[in-house]
Amino acid sequence: MILHMLATIASLAAAHAAVIDYNEIEPLAQPEAVTVSEKAAVKFKPELRISDGSQVYGRSAWHNDVWAIMYAWYFPNDEVTHNWENIVVWIDNPALEEPKVLDISTTSSGGYVRYSPPEKSDFDGDGPQINYDVESSTSYHHGLDTTSRGGDFQDLIMWDQLTEEARAALQNTNFGEAAMPFKDGNFTANLAFAKPYTFLN
Repeated sequence: MILHMLATIASLAAAHAAVIDYNEIEPLAQPEAVTVSEKAAVKFKPELRISDGSQVYGRSAWHNDVWAIMYAWYFPNDEVTHNWENIVVWIDNPALEEPKVLDISTTSSGGYVRYSPPEKSDFDGDGPQINYDVESSTSYHHGLDTTSRGGDFQDLIMWDQLTEEARAALQNTNFGEAAMPFKDGNFTANLAFAKPYTFLN
């Protein structure tokens, strides 16, 4: 599948906010993973099955003694003006030699679907295989789910790897009803919302 290069707010910021068509902008290149958390994020980076491509962003943190990695995609060329979707991959500890995936949560219709535990058939190696559901696009339903069918990798850039300018653009841009899921003020709340039932106290 040939991926179309879609515009991202962060890449616009990196290009000094030049105004060009969405299909003329390439996603930000994936930086080298240096820290433990960055290496874990790359290790468990999902494949996305979709007819068009998108930049994938990541942000990770401890949440209730479990390491959460959020992968988020922005879809600017969608049936709606803006659309953000994300998954959260829950692992035991990124510092372990062989960290393990415990659960996966995916966005769907404004909430999260939890796969506890996820099916082995929904993985390609360490990375989960994710499908972007637009089959119900006439009703403006968009969401992600796991799949046994392979997709494609997009370059991943983590929140802390972005330039200050790019983070500010993502933090402050008004996406209308499509809330940016991993910015300050939303990230921790979304982890609490996405938390698998097996983690509830």
